[in-house]
Amino acid sequence: MKKFYCLFLVTLIALTGCSGGSDDSEILEKDEPQKEEVGNKGDKEDEPQDDKKDDKDDESQEGSLLKNNKIYYVTMHNTKLTPNSIDPSVFGANLMSNTYEDGQGVLTYNSSVLWIGEKAFIHCNNLSSVILPDKVSYIGQWAFSGCSLLTNITIPDAVTSIENFAFSGCNNLDSISTLEGVTSIGNYAFEECYKLTNITLGEGITSLGTGVFKHCKGLTNIPYSYGVTKISDYVYFGCSGLTRITIPDAVTSIGEYAFAESMGLTSVTINSGVNEIGYAAFFSCPNLAEVYCKATVPPSGQSNMFLVCSDELKIYVPTASIDAYKAAKGWDSYSDRIIGYDF
Repeated sequence: MKKFYCLFLVTLIALTGCSGGSDDSEILEKDEPQKEEVGNKGDKEDEPQDDKKDDKDDESQEGSLLKNNKIYYVTMHNTKLTPNSIDPSVFGANLMSNTYEDGQGVLTYNSSVLWIGEKAFIHCNNLSSVILPDKVSYIGQWAFSGCSLLTNITIPDAVTSIENFAFSGCNNLDSISTLEGVTSIGNYAFEECYKLTNITLGEGITSLGTGVFKHCKGLTNIPYSYGVTKISDYVYFGCSGLTRITIPDAVTSIGEYAFAESMGLTSVTINSGVNEIGYAAFFSCPNLAEVYCKATVPPSGQSNMFLVCSDELKIYVPTASIDAYKAAKGWDSYSDRIIGYDF
């Protein structure tokens, strides 16, 4: 009995010890693969993230290039446009291809187009629409001059300067993007853009050249910016679509022939800061019947500044300044038309 009891006890202890070893083995076997799996997962996630970041950078650079090295255009007869020049100095890049598919043409360059140089598209009479790349910084002299069928153009905010005659003779141009970044517009830049009805200048513009909007018959208001202090010579000459205008407060000088031959003009308000009205500034405006001049001191002027205007012309000046106006050089020629007015 004693021998049997001892044997039973030894067997019980042995069985208990195997069961505990089996549990530890299972735990180890479960733990090791989990650690290995976590490690592998981390490696898999890290590598693709770096690859994805590099891919995104490459895509960003490629997208930037694709956006800035192409000039998109449309022609009236759905044919390829031939620029007046393919010299890299005209665009800041080399022309690589010129394609026209599905109603749109694309000029593709080997790098970003930085400017539209002198005479780049002069007299491209088949051109009807253009979208310029975002990095273009200026538009040179005669760049689109004589593009008589051009109807609209998108100019990027990076453009700071539009040079002399850039769009002169674009008779059908009726739409142009806001010139948000432009600081100066050269002489006669939009001369004879007959169908241009409205143009918005950015706040940074400080200079409008001579005759910028000469013969823009479709304009119904005068484009201006508060940075412009002089209305240049001939700038709105022959703008027959103008009817009632107010000279902006920032302006101190109105140039020679500035509004001459604006046949539709009926009323002009001149702000109190204007101290000079140029030679024949409102010459031959046959329907001009009302001029309101707010300056207490008569601006310097010539006897022909309102010559060949309406027979009914009345010039309203501050009541306290009537005598000063009637005696001032240039104004004395209109003494019988000067009337006091309380502004």
